[in-house]
Amino acid sequence: MEDGSRTFKVLSIDGGGIKGLYSAEILQQFEKEFDCHIADHFDLLCGTSTGGLIALALADRVPAAKIVGFYEQWGRVIFPRRARIWGRAFVKLLFGMSQYSPKPLRKAATALFGDKLMCDLRTLVCVPSYSLTAARPYIFKRDHADGKLTRDGNTRIVDVAMATAAAPTYFPIVEAKGHEGHQFIDGGVYANNPTLIGLMDAFRFFVGVGKRYDAISVLSISSLDVPTGSRLRRWRGAIRQFKREVIPAFMTGQAKMTDFMMCQFDALPEFPVKYVRVPSVVVGPDQVKHVQLDSATKKAMKLIRSMGRDQGFEWKNKEEITAFFSTPCSYRIED
Repeated sequence: MEDGSRTFKVLSIDGGGIKGLYSAEILQQFEKEFDCHIADHFDLLCGTSTGGLIALALADRVPAAKIVGFYEQWGRVIFPRRARIWGRAFVKLLFGMSQYSPKPLRKAATALFGDKLMCDLRTLVCVPSYSLTAARPYIFKRDHADGKLTRDGNTRIVDVAMATAAAPTYFPIVEAKGHEGHQFIDGGVYANNPTLIGLMDAFRFFVGVGKRYDAISVLSISSLDVPTGSRLRRWRGAIRQFKREVIPAFMTGQAKMTDFMMCQFDALPEFPVKYVRVPSVVVGPDQVKHVQLDSATKKAMKLIRSMGRDQGFEWKNKEEITAFFSTPCSYRIED
């Protein structure tokens, strides 16, 4: 980032349910270290599912510390322990029902965002969801300052947060006012790591010949990766294992493939992309049961937060991280 005014900076945040606490804690460590708000140093914020909620909150200038508090306050309300009793979960899955009610999540998102609209955000965002009715990805975006992109400005932020977080089997499909004809599910089905979404949006609108910027720098924040290598052993456990192991494997696999592709771009000298990813810490065998998308017990959240705190502390002084915070963002909504 030799010339901050010519480098478009993107922050990407993975999905992962309650494990978003890990990502939020890392970002809190960065805000403490650099005495700043994250959004003041990035031109575009991308996030999927729980990462989308974090990206929307940052774009609304919510401090990372408050986002951490959001998970601690609402985690067990959104993912109540009683809903994970095997008999009840089995019946719900068997009859095609979502395991969790969306009402607590919507109540929590409303407490965070109120009735604000996407046009109220002060930083560009890309938040992936998937339209079941149109059978295609749908990426919610903040309108651009130059008026070239004006589509989602009047959409409620709460509806976007719900649409990107509607993980199959966990939450039901979502409809959003102003987007009639679409029924949305979690963007993690194709972009749990939304880095490529941000990269392509940057190239399409901002970076390249004849455009304002000539390079891109991407900071990607991982969720916690849980080892998923196993076999579906007995038919009686197949449904439970599908939810606990196969669905997370989809999301982890996509995130790792995106990371691999971004590393290839980063290695090409003719490609104007600098890529940095803060990875997952190693999750030990005895920790796996506590590090799940919907495990919001006190012990689980304490563990997840401590992992994020340690990773943030380790990474905050790395040269590749300090480079992102050495210059402010240069794209302004009011430009």
